[in-house]
Amino acid sequence: MKRMQFQHRDCFRRALAIVIVAGVAGVGNTGAGEDFRLAKSIDGFSALATTRNMEAVSISDAESAGAGGPRKLAWGQAMLEDLERMQKTAGAGNLARTEDVFAFRDWCIGAPGRGNLLLAIAAEETVATQLFRALAEDQTCGKEVQRRFARCLPNGLTANYWLETLAMEGIVVDCGDALKVSDPEYYRMGIVLETLDAMLGHSFKIPKPGGIWNGCTDAFEPGQLVFRTMLVAQKEIALEVCLDILDGAGTIPGDRSAFIEAAEKYAAETLRKRDRFTSWTTAIDVWDSWAAVLADVHTHSEP
Repeated sequence: MKRMQFQHRDCFRRALAIVIVAGVAGVGNTGAGEDFRLAKSIDGFSALATTRNMEAVSISDAESAGAGGPRKLAWGQAMLEDLERMQKTAGAGNLARTEDVFAFRDWCIGAPGRGNLLLAIAAEETVATQLFRALAEDQTCGKEVQRRFARCLPNGLTANYWLETLAMEGIVVDCGDALKVSDPEYYRMGIVLETLDAMLGHSFKIPKPGGIWNGCTDAFEPGQLVFRTMLVAQKEIALEVCLDILDGAGTIPGDRSAFIEAAEKYAAETLRKRDRFTSWTTAIDVWDSWAAVLADVHTHSEP
């Protein structure tokens, strides 16, 4: 397998300096189709996308050798770091900020590229974290969380997007006859990820401690992206179960035994869904996720 590298970190620092200078210089320095560089953070991305020519671009090694490539890499790294900050920031305003994260995710998947793939997964992870935290902070916002949750991707990015991006980066994933157009998307995704896992020697790259992503300037680790995709899907299943409990019981218990009982009673169908590549989960797994977010909210609410 061909292993591709992003630009060296020194190049990234120089490119980031270019981006900052360009931002100070103003809008006039952006070229046609490069209005995406006007976004200096995830906040405001949705509004910007409706007023500018926000044509998606590939953030990739294949682009880094051309004009403006280093700027794209630096911009992608800055957006990744902003997503990480958003995940760690508590506050009621996070629910509204999901609009910008959704808009950014949709922009990313408008073009193939290793950076696009990583950023889109990170954006989905950020949305799931924000929605889960908002529900833990105030269960009365359950209907609003449910409405926004409907925009999440149940099985992550499509199989075709993964295949196109990996091929662009020099990694051809041959699924043979196992991948059929007529199959459900969740099954197709499972085939692609299982085939990729086998190609990598069944060596998923575990994310760094604390949930920190490898940056856009690090080596491309598709195995880590598979692992993160699975973790995001599991978090979204847990959130869906919690919403089922809230809808059926009127409140989500903070006690382990009561929670598990409520999950089995009101979310049995969601727990045992088979139409997703992550298969089914257990009420205990969901409790672990709910307890973790409750503890996180409690920690951030302390004076």
